[in-house]
Amino acid sequence: MAATASRGSGGCRGWAGAGRWLVFADARGVGQSLAKELAEHAEVSVVVEAGAAYARLSEDHYRVNPSRLEDFQALLRDAFSEQSPCKGMVHLYGLDVASSVAEPETFEQAVTLSGTSVVSLLQAWAQRGWRDAPRLWLVTSGLHVPVRDSAPGAPAAAPLAGLAAVITHEHPELRCAHVDLSAQPSPEEVTSLAAELLADSAEDRIALRGSQRHVARLGRGVAGGKTTEPRELSAEGTYLITGGLGGLGLEVAKWLIQRGARHRRSPAGARPPTRRTGRWANSGRAAPRCASTRRTSPAPTT
Repeated sequence: MAATASRGSGGCRGWAGAGRWLVFADARGVGQSLAKELAEHAEVSVVVEAGAAYARLSEDHYRVNPSRLEDFQALLRDAFSEQSPCKGMVHLYGLDVASSVAEPETFEQAVTLSGTSVVSLLQAWAQRGWRDAPRLWLVTSGLHVPVRDSAPGAPAAAPLAGLAAVITHEHPELRCAHVDLSAQPSPEEVTSLAAELLADSAEDRIALRGSQRHVARLGRGVAGGKTTEPRELSAEGTYLITGGLGGLGLEVAKWLIQRGARHRRSPAGARPPTRRTGRWANSGRAAPRCASTRRTSPAPTT
């Protein structure tokens, strides 16, 4: 669950001294606006746009191909040094992921922008061997719905949220944080994002909505909304249960049959645990396509 608080700057602490921010700017202009906000706090940014090939466009402006590791390696080599280290890495390519990825081209682009580019950045960073690890920020838009009736953003950028959680465990020195903006980020949110970077708080899952700041918290769930009727099952349909011959799988199979299903497909090559071993065994044969289960008392449902 998310706790809500107004966005105070929290005191923009901790980033005094030499160094520049690395901002992977989206095509919507949020990254460029973020660099301007940081400049108002006397912070310098290296802005990196996505393109077809690596290029140094100016002293603080580069272009990389998000799918090429070599481009990220060249970027970190050319843009930073011991005298001018990296203060933080802000990844905003996820803002360019399409809201629908039904077409192969848009799906491939989503994978590149929300997955491949981050992995390549991490590999290039690890190879540089910097003494001090910069903090990593992964930014999305409209993934979370902290308030009712919020407009959805790009669900296909969700891998960034998963990567943030994984990076936190595999590279704790990066202190990776996931920041979610609204589907249409407002100027207020860009200002809040800059303040978030400079405040360098311990929060690692944040949603910014206008002037409001939401952070992840565990809380007691409250059921709400209309109760929907359970989906009707067809006696002519076939229902796939993966791991369907285990204890939980058998309970699900019973529940399906009680609701009218008569056919279910089991994974090939598996047979139920024996009484003696209680373990799975490979039969070397495909499991029967259809199976029935004796009617028993209804399985608990939620």
